Amino acid sequence: MAGPMMYNDMHSEFDNQPVTWPFVASIVGFAIVGIQFVLGVQVLNPRRAEVWSKPSWRANPFQLKQPAQFFHLGGWYFVAAGLSAAIYTRMMDPGNFMFVLPLAFGVGLVVGVNLAVFVFRSMFRSGQDAA
Repeated sequence: MAGPMMYNDMHSEFDNQPVTWPFVASIVGFAIVGIQFVLGVQVLNPRRAEVWSKPSWRANPFQLKQPAQFFHLGGWYFVAAGLSAAIYTRMMDPGNFMFVLPLAFGVGLVVGVNLAVFVFRSMFRSGQDAA
């Protein structure tokens, strides 16, 4: 049911505003850079875990000492919600491309988390090694 709800919310927020590709690219870029910033700050946090587990579907996303897990969940939520909104939008209003906004944010989060695993690779271990 995320599709109809997200469609209605986006319609009220962005009514009569065209979705431009530079804006979509800026959403993706903002999410990627934002994840690097947030996880970079967490690297400096004295209360952080010594090692973080790599993002996984099997890990609890609500562990405060494992921040990448939460953003991994959030990214995939927005991808799934964006795809759901895309299907609903194509049926209700075929000329409307607002569904690209949550999809772009989700893709940016997923790419950002995967990039963070590379950038902060000294902090990450595979799921079994870091507990």
